[in-house]
Amino acid sequence: VLALLARGVRTIGTDAWSLDRPYPLIGAEWQQRRDPAALWPAHFAGIEQPYLQTEKLANLTAVPATGATILAFPIKVEGGSGAWTRAVALVPEPGER
Repeated sequence: VLALLARGVRTIGTDAWSLDRPYPLIGAEWQQRRDPAALWPAHFAGIEQPYLQTEKLANLTAVPATGATILAFPIKVEGGSGAWTRAVALVPEPGER
């Protein structure tokens, strides 16, 4: 995540449950090292360099690697730092770009 943010990326989406490692691995590392840096590093990266993180996206295989415009319409949750979103891909017709 930090490498992407350093390149100017401000929105990251994935079909995975999280940009971080699975919780059992994070928890095991925390139990072993007691290092706060082990806990949710992708999530905490946004404290110093704000970015939008969208997880659990579906149908990404239908979106071309280049040329599509992705829109996200999050629900505003009062006092919250995250919420669900409706993600939409605008895919150009063949021959458009």
